[in-house]
Amino acid sequence: MSIAADITDLLAGFRHARSPSGVTRVQTRLLAAGEGLFDLVALAPGDGGWRCFPRAMLERLLAATLRPGGAKDLDWQALLDEAEAALAAAPAREFTAADWLLGAGTAWWLPGHAARIMALKDRSGLRYASFVYDILPLLVPEHCEEMLVRSFAQHFATLCLLADHAVCISESVRADFQAWQKKLLPELAIPASVLRLDAGVRIDTQAAAPAAPFVLAVGTVESRKNQLG
Repeated sequence: MSIAADITDLLAGFRHARSPSGVTRVQTRLLAAGEGLFDLVALAPGDGGWRCFPRAMLERLLAATLRPGGAKDLDWQALLDEAEAALAAAPAREFTAADWLLGAGTAWWLPGHAARIMALKDRSGLRYASFVYDILPLLVPEHCEEMLVRSFAQHFATLCLLADHAVCISESVRADFQAWQKKLLPELAIPASVLRLDAGVRIDTQAAAPAAPFVLAVGTVESRKNQLG
């Protein structure tokens, strides 16, 4: 048995956001810590299929996210071009029924990605595990844009059809996932485990002080936190 982590969404997202935050921060730290635990795979552009992604290339990308510069920085875009070329030149990843594909990010925003995973499952018999961070667009849609609620509802329904296992970040998220999964597909019972996040504070003592004033947002405003009275 082998586990392959799908980083297609991470590579695509780097084109728009250089600094990991939220889900992508968890995803990148998991990938950085997972050497020897799972392989890295991604879908090559076009019909390139599933390919192995070089870990050394990922390490270069993650190191570059810590350096100054935004997503449009020319050096950063050149590095992403290099990463895409490395993926295109990488060997194809073959899967068997004993293997697992792990989705640790948020690939649901990629058009057609779920269909590619479904086709891979049908072809190889592998199993798919997905992280579940929250289902807030379903629980509190009043705090989300209508388009987000619609697209997330579609994603959640698709996830329930795809996933052989759900990795939830807390007992609360697992309870939410199981309750809504039963609402949509009561005949299914998708196994769900809890992998709590490491909330330890990592301080870069070498980092310089910010050059300009900034505002730090430390959470979301929502009814479940009783912030609205």
